Amino acid sequence: MTEEEKQKPLILELRKLAGQIGEIEDAEPFPREADSENYDFQIKTGLATALNEIFDYDLQGLVHFFGYCLIQNSVEIDDRMACLLDSLVREAEDQLTKHDQESE
Repeated sequence: MTEEEKQKPLILELRKLAGQIGEIEDAEPFPREADSENYDFQIKTGLATALNEIFDYDLQGLVHFFGYCLIQNSVEIDDRMACLLDSLVREAEDQLTKHDQESE
């Protein structure tokens, strides 16, 4: 059995679970048969929710994961891309700091 053949059922299960999480997050669940574009968005919402919990809201970890996703899509992480990812982390941290200060 190839690596891809081993991964396929796991990925399908992960999609299903992410869709269930997305359904909990979304006030209006989308049945898969009714509107696949909305259901795919629901899956992505569920996956994003799960990733925040998995990474324990660690921005560095999330951006590192995002970089890995880019690499899996054949995007080279050169100096320019690394700078963009670093800027993303700094901007997110600045916004979180600002939000925390406003909340106090």
